[in-house]
Amino acid sequence: MSKVKYKKNGNVSIEISMDNYNKLLKSYNDLRNIIGTVAECNDLWLSDVRKLEDLRFRLNVLGFVIGKDWYSDATLPKGGK
Repeated sequence: MSKVKYKKNGNVSIEISMDNYNKLLKSYNDLRNIIGTVAECNDLWLSDVRKLEDLRFRLNVLGFVIGKDWYSDATLPKGGK
């Protein structure tokens, strides 16, 4: 379950269980792998691939840490469980 708080200053806080956060992390990594596979197959519209890329970058606001290599899996920040 998640909890979203909309603040008066225009910020948003999202609170989710660690279990759901880890599931979201796995989905994020799956999405990154799918984008790579689809891009190499060249059988979809490039605009669709771009939409998937946009989604991946939008998910960066969740605070996952990405390794220095493009193929590195995202991980939880230090202190995360």
